[in-house]
Amino acid sequence: LGLSGSVGGGLLCGGIGPVFGKGRLKGGSWEGIDVPSEGEISDVSTVSDRAFFAVSKNGELMESVDGGSMWTRRTSFERPLKNIQFKGIDGWIVAKDGYLYYSDNAGLTWSPVNGPPLMVGVIFLATPVGRASVEIVTSTGEIFKSIDGGATWAQKVKPAPSILDGEFIGHLKSMRRDASGNYIALSSRGGNLFTLARGTSGWQSTKLSSVRNPMSVGFISSSGRMVWVSDRTGDLYLANSSPFNSGLSFGMVPKLETHGYPVIDVAALGESSTLIAVAGSGHLYTSSDDGSTWTQDLKLNLTGGEVRRIKYPFAMGSHGILLRYCI
Repeated sequence: LGLSGSVGGGLLCGGIGPVFGKGRLKGGSWEGIDVPSEGEISDVSTVSDRAFFAVSKNGELMESVDGGSMWTRRTSFERPLKNIQFKGIDGWIVAKDGYLYYSDNAGLTWSPVNGPPLMVGVIFLATPVGRASVEIVTSTGEIFKSIDGGATWAQKVKPAPSILDGEFIGHLKSMRRDASGNYIALSSRGGNLFTLARGTSGWQSTKLSSVRNPMSVGFISSSGRMVWVSDRTGDLYLANSSPFNSGLSFGMVPKLETHGYPVIDVAALGESSTLIAVAGSGHLYTSSDDGSTWTQDLKLNLTGGEVRRIKYPFAMGSHGILLRYCI
């Protein structure tokens, strides 16, 4: 969950990972990477071309300085870690229950940071936007910004409504942000899509009448050029996101056969027309034509776990699974 898209380009990889094998894809391959964790890898972020950090739901912070081939455990936190984002040397981690941590030295040290004292909900995502500057969004859609490393906060956007047309729709879930600052989310009840265009002051809601039981939503790439929505029956819907604030028109993908497993993540390989989808079974599906046709990657041999997120050039999941897309 969180920032959609990529953390760098495809990498030249040498050899086959020791645990998960290698699955061939058009123009490249997935390589299994051995990481010092048995927990679910929840996010990866880049500090430089060769330096990456990864976090796990076991509370582990891991680092690679060779492009993602070798990983070492840097430290462990007291609670599960949900996402990590860097901009330059500034890094932010969000842990379970909205705990927030900040590094101003490229991840060498981390300090806990108190969120806004009057915020509604818990911190869902933290995105660095400049030196000592960060934008956070809560589970209610409230957005704050700090320009002094979290010492003080200014509210930018009020919470999204929890009641629409007399119906309680709950909090926001499956919240994503693209690199431009646009947000997208689903209501936890009622099947409502919420969007927030960069520079606007309030969330816009749309009833997803064409989508049965919406489950997850996101941007296809970091630029946000397409938006996807999945439902609980395995169907996937895509929409062009430009212009983002004038409404999204979703069309169901007709040729993605997940055997009833819901799609839990979709991402592009960089800004190309090649898309990767992950279903609840842990299987990967590939489209080379922006989602018009799909094939299951039958050569990828995962044992003892499943992929749950794509963040190019990495795919990550349960039981310490970390895959890297190689050129």
